[in-house]
Amino acid sequence: YYTDKFELAGNDRLELALSRFALVNLDEFDRYSQRHAAKLKNLVQLGTMQSRRPYASGFSELPRVASFIGTSNRYDLLTDPSGSRRFYCQEVREVIDCDTPLDYAQLYAQLLHEVLSGEPVYFTHAEEAAIQQHNRLFYQSSPIRECFVRCYEMGEGYVAGGEWLTATAIFQSLKRDMRGLVRNAAPTTLGRELIQLGVPRKRSSRGTMYWVKRKE
Repeated sequence: YYTDKFELAGNDRLELALSRFALVNLDEFDRYSQRHAAKLKNLVQLGTMQSRRPYASGFSELPRVASFIGTSNRYDLLTDPSGSRRFYCQEVREVIDCDTPLDYAQLYAQLLHEVLSGEPVYFTHAEEAAIQQHNRLFYQSSPIRECFVRCYEMGEGYVAGGEWLTATAIFQSLKRDMRGLVRNAAPTTLGRELIQLGVPRKRSSRGTMYWVKRKE
């Protein structure tokens, strides 16, 4: 049912484990690099996988049954805003009760009932948006985002006295005012950050425009 012996850094029968265990624990999640995060993103999307069972001569198509959990002592865990809908980060504020036994029979009975009742197994677009909003606290902060927050006002919705600007125009102003800090960034990177920050935007003949206001 459960395993915490699952190393994204290796290739030792990872896909086979997804068909054998219901819950895979990635302890100290922050120790994995972005390359490993990309591999995890691919594994999470798999519905079935081709794997060779022990002592078998050929490959078999196996259903993926595993779900992932993880632990970390840090907040800056997520790097890809669009991919964050595959994760649900939750801060633990109290000591976890490890003494009270779980009623596994009831847990399995409830799960079976929901499956047989046809409960949805995928999130709607609205639910995915809510998950991404919930996960905002756990995104890694980038230099370009910090520069934007230092130079432009943030608020709920449309800030009074703002104007519509493209990501390129905003980027050029940051590049001029914060020399060296945005050297390795690009307007497209800033655009993704603005969307993640919830800056109002609209489509126009000039491209995507963002409603922003410079700090005085």
